[in-house]
Amino acid sequence: TKYITGGGVIIVGGASVPDEALLAARESVVYMTSARPDLREILRRNEVRISLFGPEGDTSVLPEFSDYNDRGGLAMSMTAASMAANAGIQCYPGNWDVGGNTVIHEMAHTINHVVFEEINEIYFYERIYDLAVQAIENGIFPRIEGRPLSFTVAEYWAITIEGYIMNRPGFKSSHDTRDWIAENDPQLYELITRYYPTDEWTYCPGVEEQKHLFGPDHPYSQP
Repeated sequence: TKYITGGGVIIVGGASVPDEALLAARESVVYMTSARPDLREILRRNEVRISLFGPEGDTSVLPEFSDYNDRGGLAMSMTAASMAANAGIQCYPGNWDVGGNTVIHEMAHTINHVVFEEINEIYFYERIYDLAVQAIENGIFPRIEGRPLSFTVAEYWAITIEGYIMNRPGFKSSHDTRDWIAENDPQLYELITRYYPTDEWTYCPGVEEQKHLFGPDHPYSQP
């Protein structure tokens, strides 16, 4: 097992996890927590750990998640301080994944449940439900069928944070860039920027040059 620390968390991975995946995960977490050092302290005190697996396989390869078979990742399944993420569902040079990012996604859940619950972040809890319902009613975020509305609310928060942090057009089906969120879901933008950094950061530098990954109408496909 190899590990790296950053952003108040420990990131571990087995032999099949590339070193580049650990470094990419660390970079994401360090950036996500850069605006609020107090979040890092709470994560550190709670001994939060990210267990990377893959790129092949699912969470069941990890001893603490042996009863779960999720290809992407999990947070808060065993303890709030333990989360798992597929090392390959990240974008970094040599692994040009142009979809979501499970480290960012599951870290958003973990911050929600480790940090917000510890500090009783009423400001967040008083707003997130209504914002999610409003987004569903406005047709900019789909309700997840077969699950309670509370599940969609939680996913709305994590998925939109993915889009905000990555800030790459087309990497999510909605809420894919900061400009889009600010224009189409401005109250959510205000809530996200209360906890997450606003300074510029380039997620997966160089991906815009990989023209073969994008359709003809994508901004990165243009001359």
